[in-house]
Amino acid sequence: MRKNPQASFNLWITDLLASMVFVFLLILVIHSLALKTEQEKLLREKEKLQHPLTLRQNILEKVQALLNQEGLEAQVLVKEGILRLTEKTIAFPIGQAMPYKEQLENLAKLANVLQSVLPCFSHQPGSEATGEAPPAWCSQKEIPPSTCPSQSRGSLDTILVEGHTDAMPLKPGLMFRDNLSLSASRATTVLRVLKSCRNELDGLSNKRGHPLLAASGYSYLRPIVAEDPNDPRNRRIDIRFLMSFDSPSGMEEP
Repeated sequence: MRKNPQASFNLWITDLLASMVFVFLLILVIHSLALKTEQEKLLREKEKLQHPLTLRQNILEKVQALLNQEGLEAQVLVKEGILRLTEKTIAFPIGQAMPYKEQLENLAKLANVLQSVLPCFSHQPGSEATGEAPPAWCSQKEIPPSTCPSQSRGSLDTILVEGHTDAMPLKPGLMFRDNLSLSASRATTVLRVLKSCRNELDGLSNKRGHPLLAASGYSYLRPIVAEDPNDPRNRRIDIRFLMSFDSPSGMEEP
């Protein structure tokens, strides 16, 4: 019996189309698996990046709660990672870097709180206090530290004590050239005061072995009362918490 050429051709076309559909489905499955793997990888990287931010919020809220227990006001700016000390906690006379004397005890309370919380999140827990007597205004109080979260060691990279001024020009004869130098001096003064009260803070470091606490000044360029740059509330101290992030896959830390 002779085969029908047309039927054979149709059968060949059918088999070819079926094979192409199979190959297409196979390619689609492979791409879908690859896409799922990539999505899972991105999700893991996102979780790695998000964890330090969640941890930072917990640190800020912990410090704020302890300060409140000591009768001090502080605001938490979660997105910025800032603990803002209100004028009721620390304020500065116009053109001066040293806070009002009656508020030095507030800085002692802040130093005690930081010494209670920060060692859990630094790479080095800090050196023991030296034999030097603290200043007369510094009433050291041991605040029992809470249990350190797992894998929290070294999660903090930097804590910046940030100084700010109002926009009023400095009067002639002051020791500061301008508001930028004044703001930097306010930050370094507060940092030195904190360390003089609790010198254990000086031993805290990040993963790279750098000191954890530092200072910076911003002049009048970051007012919190923008509609009145000369408002006394702009003369303030912010404490910014910067976290240590693990490098994404394939990238190296600088």
